[in-house]
Amino acid sequence: MIKKYWPLIVLIIYFALFYFNFISFVTADLGRHIVNGREILIKVVEANTKTRIDVNWVQRFSEMQVLTRNYYSYSQPDFAFPNHHWLFGVIVYLIEHSFGFSGLTLMNLSFYTGAFIFALLLAKKKAGIKFTVIAGLIAIPLITARTEVRPESLSLLMFSGFLFCFDLIKEYFDQKRKSNQNTKLSKKIFLPVITALLLINQIVWTNSHLFFIFGPFISGMFLIDTLLKNILAKKKGKLIDNAIFSNQIMFFFLLTLSLFTVTIINPHGIDGSLNPFHIFDNYGYKVAENQSTWFMIDIKNQIAKHSYFIIVAIVGLASFLGTSRTEKTTGKIRKFFLDNFLSLTWLLTFGIMTQFINRISSFYGIVLIPILAQNLSLIYTNHHLKLNKLFNNTVFIMFSSPIVIGVIILMISSKLMIPKINNFGLGLTPEMNNSADFFTKAKLSGPIFNNYDLGGYLVYYLFPEQKVFVDNRPESYSEDFFKNEYIAAQENEEAWKTVSEKYNFETIYYFRLDQTDWAQSFLYRRVVDPNWTPVYVDSYILIFVKNNERNKDIIKKYELPKEIFSLTELK
Repeated sequence: MIKKYWPLIVLIIYFALFYFNFISFVTADLGRHIVNGREILIKVVEANTKTRIDVNWVQRFSEMQVLTRNYYSYSQPDFAFPNHHWLFGVIVYLIEHSFGFSGLTLMNLSFYTGAFIFALLLAKKKAGIKFTVIAGLIAIPLITARTEVRPESLSLLMFSGFLFCFDLIKEYFDQKRKSNQNTKLSKKIFLPVITALLLINQIVWTNSHLFFIFGPFISGMFLIDTLLKNILAKKKGKLIDNAIFSNQIMFFFLLTLSLFTVTIINPHGIDGSLNPFHIFDNYGYKVAENQSTWFMIDIKNQIAKHSYFIIVAIVGLASFLGTSRTEKTTGKIRKFFLDNFLSLTWLLTFGIMTQFINRISSFYGIVLIPILAQNLSLIYTNHHLKLNKLFNNTVFIMFSSPIVIGVIILMISSKLMIPKINNFGLGLTPEMNNSADFFTKAKLSGPIFNNYDLGGYLVYYLFPEQKVFVDNRPESYSEDFFKNEYIAAQENEEAWKTVSEKYNFETIYYFRLDQTDWAQSFLYRRVVDPNWTPVYVDSYILIFVKNNERNKDIIKKYELPKEIFSLTELK
């Protein structure tokens, strides 16, 4: 068994290494998720000590401020927004509380690797081990573009698991049509069991991440695919079991309806179900993960851009070559479309979405694996005689080898195919909590002005004693706040004075590697500003305190000389 599957096992271990990383906590929103879970469980325990669980308690739960308001901010504490990922917070809090941050590293590794395994299993059924391994390797840069501990990891696991389960359902009906016989008891309970499993997971997904909408979408596409196959079979005059086809169509219809219906089981009801379609209605801050793929790889390096282009080109060429024989034989575009409806839907939907929102790339990588593996298998099946001749041709090998080697070198140079060895480890990156320890030890005070990236970090270490000016949730602050206060205060000195006086900042707590257009010039102005004194700096954080009577002892003890700052670089 191990000998047969060793290439897959090695591939899975190699993939898992991308997630065996220390957690870079400073700019992540993980800290806020953990506190979300803690606050929710505290409120639940408090409620249960006062009253029994009934309809009124459920209503009180849905009205918790941590679920409905900007709970961690002093700048806009009453701003209403639906906390759509609250259950993920409960999960990570329980793991962190029981096993520490090392447990969260392993959880993240398990979620992503589980999603990868589901995709590999789906590919293996369609194309065998050899082509599955090739497809998995090609898809790795897309899936591992984002490795942080975030709700998206659970979402990707759900997504890949749903694709696998729906393929099992389709296979069940296909086998039933072919056998045209009553199935065994184990088969008879298959549909009820898998339906219950999908509905339960859809509820968990709905309360954990906005991409829960992919669940009903997957089911809906399988429904449409079944309808199209039925139409094609009838037009070709094939003898089909109409009863089984009707049962399959009805099953997918009811399952799609049920999956969407259970999405209302969340603290915000129908508004929560529709939240994915309204999340960008109030989004006053550009987040890197929601920018286009080209924007992100431009920031990284040009080699990464070429590598991404190569992956897309391989998928497109394999899809064309793998299906070209069928198309030439029939000469019917309609048949080609109907036969490949699901594959085309996944590739086009998630491929196009990835171009506009780079965080979709991992989902695109998951759907790519079984499709690419199947097309590579078809290419070999349809053209194996020609391929064998080519691979035995010395001239072809001589000219193709440099190209293959060049592509391999390019992929390696892009660093997209290599785990971050220098970051291997469990738990938090060493010394990640130093600045928070300093804040407490030096007895610094608020209100704190902080930049967007640091919100989750400060919530974890300082809440409830200190609230934040802003945290990394654009939907929980008004567009006017981001434009006229947060950004304006860092771009313009007059705006800074106005905002500073309004909130009476005592401390500036800043992620000093912030790459926004305004960050470095803002830091330069604060270093040379006599009203502010730098008192702490490390690899990530720069802290200032207001130069006033209240902070004179702190300044006397911790003031940093301006000579340590490279002011020409900060300007």
